[in-house]
Amino acid sequence: MTPEEALDKAVSYVGTVQNMADHLGVTKGAISQWKQEKRRIPAEHCPAIERLTNRTVRCETLRPDVDWEYLRLVVAAKPSRRPVHHPDTSPRRPVDPSQSTLTQDLP
Repeated sequence: MTPEEALDKAVSYVGTVQNMADHLGVTKGAISQWKQEKRRIPAEHCPAIERLTNRTVRCETLRPDVDWEYLRLVVAAKPSRRPVHHPDTSPRRPVDPSQSTLTQDLP
């Protein structure tokens, strides 16, 4: 299966080009351009397409030039970079200039 055929299969899976575009955050025109000769599906969209199609369309088929096995190993080995929540911090409130000690010394 060619990358273009794989993309057509992915679009069929999600229903329409517009549905695919909405899920990927791109335009319908962008997806149409990916089907043109000498154009490629951007590699950063391949994992999302694979997830959308429940792995029916694989990254390896969409972009056979990318070493997906290596990238999956690298991503799996990375520690999670989730932000740490500190319960003792609260959102900052606007400062009332008349109460600020910084402005009291100004003429």
